[in-house]
Amino acid sequence: MRAGASEPHPIAPVDDLVTTAVRVGAGSLLLCAGLIKWRNGVDRFTTAVLRYEIVRGRMAGAVGRAVPALEILLGALLLSGLVTRSAAIAAAVLVAGFTIAVGVSYARGRRNDCGCGGALAGRVGPRLIARNAGLLVALVLLSLRFPI
Repeated sequence: MRAGASEPHPIAPVDDLVTTAVRVGAGSLLLCAGLIKWRNGVDRFTTAVLRYEIVRGRMAGAVGRAVPALEILLGALLLSGLVTRSAAIAAAVLVAGFTIAVGVSYARGRRNDCGCGGALAGRVGPRLIARNAGLLVALVLLSLRFPI
């Protein structure tokens, strides 16, 4: 090692491994969620959106079509490692929206199906809020790990 050069921090490889695991995990989750919604049909997901009673009519239809497409796109971007920070920020905004919708529905006393689909499906409640919050924290930390 030349004079003045610093040694790499011994924890750096672990940080890289954890960052990659979070990126791949979140990307896989989003990609699968979007594909499940797409496979089941956007009308089915739109029905789930309507049950939250936050958006109605045409707006619910737009959300029902846009969310699966966004999940697929953001999942693919996270898995590819391209524009990771931007994808993580956008995914965090999406998950924050989901979490708010679930929280509002729960506060209104509803225990409807979340609309996630497949193995991700569950009922509105504290467990779903905690799961979304964990994913949200992971996405925010991932976005902080990468430069603009």
